[in-house]
Amino acid sequence: MLMLRFQRIGRRNDPAFRIVATEKRSKPKSGFLEILGSYHPKTKDTQLKQERILYWLSKGAKASETVHNLLVSKGVIQGKKVAIKMNKAVIKDVEVAKETKDTNATKEIEATKETKETMDVVKDTNVAKEPEAVKEPEVVKEEAVSTEEEKKEEPVAA
Repeated sequence: MLMLRFQRIGRRNDPAFRIVATEKRSKPKSGFLEILGSYHPKTKDTQLKQERILYWLSKGAKASETVHNLLVSKGVIQGKKVAIKMNKAVIKDVEVAKETKDTNATKEIEATKETKETMDVVKDTNVAKEPEAVKEPEVVKEEAVSTEEEKKEEPVAA
C-alpha cells in the first residue's frame, strides 16, 4: 500500500522533512518513489507539488495523519483534520502536565486573590486616614551626668 508521509532530512536540533510517496512497510530512511514537497516546522516554510500529490492520492495512496493535516491546512485537499494517535506513555505525560499546570494555575489565582485583598485593605486604610499636619521632630538632649556608680561599673582596661 502506498503512503504519503514525512521523511526527516534535517540535522540535529534543526528539523526538516520531505513529503514522499513510499510503501507503507518500508523503513523511514529507506527509498521512496517520489519527493512531493518539504516542510520546515521552525519556519513553517512549506513547499508542495500539488498536482503530484493529487495524482498519488487518486492512485490510492493514503496520507499519514500529520501529512493529511498539513494538506488540509494548506488547502491542497478538502476535509477535516484528523486527530493524531498517541501512545499511552505520551498521553500519560500530557495528563500529568495538565494536572501540574492546573495546580500551578490555582496556586497563582489564590496568590493573586490574597495580594488583591491586601491591596484593598491598604487602600481602605489610606483613604480612611485624614492627613495630619506635619510636625517637626523634637530633639531630646540627654544630659551627660556621670555618677560615681557608673564609673565603678565600667571595666578597667588592662
